[in-house]
Amino acid sequence: MTVMLRTIARSVVVLGFLIWVTSGVLFTLTHTWLPLRFPLPSRLLHFSYATMAPFQGYVTTNAELIAEGRQEEGAWEPIDLARYVPLSPGIRNVWMHLRSFKRMENDDRQQEHMRARYRTLALLLRDREQQSGRDYRSVRLSWQEWPASPAGYRFLQHNPFAETKLITTVP
Repeated sequence: MTVMLRTIARSVVVLGFLIWVTSGVLFTLTHTWLPLRFPLPSRLLHFSYATMAPFQGYVTTNAELIAEGRQEEGAWEPIDLARYVPLSPGIRNVWMHLRSFKRMENDDRQQEHMRARYRTLALLLRDREQQSGRDYRSVRLSWQEWPASPAGYRFLQHNPFAETKLITTVP
């Protein structure tokens, strides 16, 4: 009898785990809960979605925030952003997208809101660079994207593969 109860208990645990993971995968892929609601608490369903975090932002392009300062003679010089975000590349990636400031997706107001945030960032960079002895006339931020490559993260980060879009320039 106890062997049968253990087998049933294990089966229930495995089935519950499969339902939990499946619901997380389905919500990650479709962004809707299943029409047929599983008898699991909402917190557990949200947790299952959170466990799928590595798959929620998968893209086939690489991207980087590019900061440049304009010297007195007019030439643009790269600003090393790693000095300001001395963390792992993954955290730097989250930082450059300014995800904590995003309020809504695919909205014109969101784009203006983000442009204002990047403008504030450019002004802060200009001030920090001046404190470090680099007196730039202006600072510009650009967004660069290039296709992912099995040869490495930065392998295709050059023309004709990389596309650079200006975000903002501060005087």
